[in-house]
Amino acid sequence: MEAHHRTQDFEETDGDADNLRLYQQLYSYATRGNTNRFNDTIANELHDPNARVQLLSRRSPQNNTFVHIAVRSGHVELAAKILQDHKPLLLEKNFEGDTALHIAAKAEDIDTTTNTLLREARGTTNVENTGDVLTLLRMY
Repeated sequence: MEAHHRTQDFEETDGDADNLRLYQQLYSYATRGNTNRFNDTIANELHDPNARVQLLSRRSPQNNTFVHIAVRSGHVELAAKILQDHKPLLLEKNFEGDTALHIAAKAEDIDTTTNTLLREARGTTNVENTGDVLTLLRMY
């Protein structure tokens, strides 16, 4: 599991103290499964849709997105909510080459997680028009 609040690593990737603070808050909420606080923070702090997508697309030092982090921590509903805001995150890979679906499969929770995540990812061109998801599912 990822180390919580590895501030030095986060600071190296972003010099803006407000963005760093916000990222760390969201990271904490994602690991704890605090969906309400995660959603409220996004809604209250990020009014610009581009800024929202940019923050949701940020990576941890292990190259995990918030979707990876939520799934790894067992918070599939939060991962699904994040996908509602930025669906392409479903196919993003971390440094180990894993998507959120890979992480779910390794945790032996593939059926529930897959159904939940794919339901939220519908409508994403990359998800619907490529065989990436089917390829991922066949691997496990």
